[in-house]
Amino acid sequence: MKLPGKPFIAGCAGAIVTIGMWWLLVLTGAVDQRILLSPLDLVRRAQSLDWPTVALDVWISLWRVLLGGLVGALLGLAMGVLIGWSDRLRNLLNLPLELLRPIPPLAWIPLAIIWFGVGDGSKVFVIGLGCFFVMLTNTEKGIRELDPALIRQGRSYGLRGFTLIRRVVFPGIRPELMVGASISTSLAFASLVAAEMLGADSGLGYMLMRGRLDGDFGMVLIAIILIATLAYLLDVVVRRLIVPHRAAYES
Repeated sequence: MKLPGKPFIAGCAGAIVTIGMWWLLVLTGAVDQRILLSPLDLVRRAQSLDWPTVALDVWISLWRVLLGGLVGALLGLAMGVLIGWSDRLRNLLNLPLELLRPIPPLAWIPLAIIWFGVGDGSKVFVIGLGCFFVMLTNTEKGIRELDPALIRQGRSYGLRGFTLIRRVVFPGIRPELMVGASISTSLAFASLVAAEMLGADSGLGYMLMRGRLDGDFGMVLIAIILIATLAYLLDVVVRRLIVPHRAAYES
């Protein structure tokens, strides 16, 4: 049986210390309990929630993140490969991309609601747009900094087209892909929550906004914890999907 490693033990210790400090702040009156509930009161509030409704909100938010993030990341990856590979295409698309790249995804929310309404379409669009530019930037950077000798070596073995990209380029830019995927995950949840808070009738962002409007700080904290947990777990899954594929690319 494999024992937990040091990172796991350190993480558990950090969680225990954080909860202890949280409880101490509340018990000593350093923080008003109307603003920050004690861990015990938070558990009691969690027990009183309508968990079937919460589970539905979790699923809706997760579905929006997965769909928007996957579509945006794949399109960004494809565009990054094309632009990184072709100077002509890069020169052609450089100006419009550079004009659009600095615009934060949240700035697109009003237009997204006008174009797609308050349903899933607007959230998926905003999430996908943010992930698109993150993956585009990291993929293009990785390809342009890739050692040309690796490309020449791959071609000397008869590799061409997508086979060359799959077996040489992708393994070579794996660190950039990991960074892009990690940033995309965080950005996807940030965009999702903002979009759901501004225009939605379901999801964790809507749950967060409903708790704030009702003065239910327990619900607000629970929504924040659920969002953070989902973002962390999805980031772990994405990283594990990328790392094992290195051997597959190189085989």
